[in-house]
Amino acid sequence: MATYLISIPTNEQFVRQWHNWIFNKVNRHFKRDKERVPDTVQNVILRLLSKDFIGRWFFKHLTDELVNREDAERILGGAPITYIGHIKPVSGKRSDKDSLWKITDLLAYAKFDYERYYYSCQGHTVDTAKVLRLLGYGPDDFGSLQSLYRQNRLFPAEMTEHFCSGEKCIGCDNGRETLKLKGLSLAHNWNSLSVRDAVLHLRWNDRQFKRFLRDWRHTNKVKALPKHLVRPTNHGIDAGLLKYAQMVIDHEVVNDFKRISRADDTSIGVFNKGMSPEFGNEDTVAWETSEEETEKPDRIIRDPSSMNAFGEFEQYRDLFKLISASGLTDVEKEVIQGTDLSEISVRSYAKNRGVPISQINKIRESALEKLRNCSGF
Repeated sequence: MATYLISIPTNEQFVRQWHNWIFNKVNRHFKRDKERVPDTVQNVILRLLSKDFIGRWFFKHLTDELVNREDAERILGGAPITYIGHIKPVSGKRSDKDSLWKITDLLAYAKFDYERYYYSCQGHTVDTAKVLRLLGYGPDDFGSLQSLYRQNRLFPAEMTEHFCSGEKCIGCDNGRETLKLKGLSLAHNWNSLSVRDAVLHLRWNDRQFKRFLRDWRHTNKVKALPKHLVRPTNHGIDAGLLKYAQMVIDHEVVNDFKRISRADDTSIGVFNKGMSPEFGNEDTVAWETSEEETEKPDRIIRDPSSMNAFGEFEQYRDLFKLISASGLTDVEKEVIQGTDLSEISVRSYAKNRGVPISQINKIRESALEKLRNCSGF
């Protein structure tokens, strides 16, 4: 079977060449509100560029392919591969420009860790085993985690689920107390078998990993992608690349929907009774249409008093007085003041009190419902 040199485009080239294709893939997700499609397309393009999806696809799916000596040296940042004895060509002599080199051997020499290099921090919590993989440590190197924690460079989730207010921070104190309840602190030797299970069950917020990813300690020698790839096909861009790009597009569209829904929920406000569907009616909300039938009708407010709740909310700032006026029980007041107003997570609060998390959640939801329906302010 004949082989062909297939050009691998850069991220920018792909976005320009396949812009209409990207637009169509985004547009098929929208059944209504088509005017939002261009903005979502821009978000998708930004996602494709920021994630270096060409590089992701290349290193993840094509590591068993072969490249010539020029591209092999380009991957290693221009290093003269002829003098690197740890790598041998699979075809031809070292000095031959047409010699072929296996990408797997290049990545092994370059200490390229795909998961660590392309991991995206999303604000999620991950377990200790994955933290060790992302940082490039061994599966049992718990002492390194303890050292980073001692240096204030990496903290367990118990210490990062609040906004730190300084040296005398209540949230940090609660986090340390929670770790002590688990039988773990900086006073222990984290490499000891007595605390091994406690360390393995810790959770870590991945937003802390940005400084440790990519080329941490200059261990990764992969610097670029090859310009061409030798493949037994003549179909241009492989369908696998388009499939992978579609996966990135679909994920970003879903995330865009979630961001919009969260923003809409915030803009409505918990005290809004004038425009909520359960309280609104034809006397307060109406629809206005233009002369052109193709345009979408606009929603208007006929009764200005329907927005009074927003004005009252803007003028009302004292949340503690609001809690008193909402008819909360002593237990509900204690939970709201101990979690939301103190910026402490429900999990930490429940563990400090020795109460199940489900019970605290039920009490908190009951208190929030009373606050939403409060009309005494």
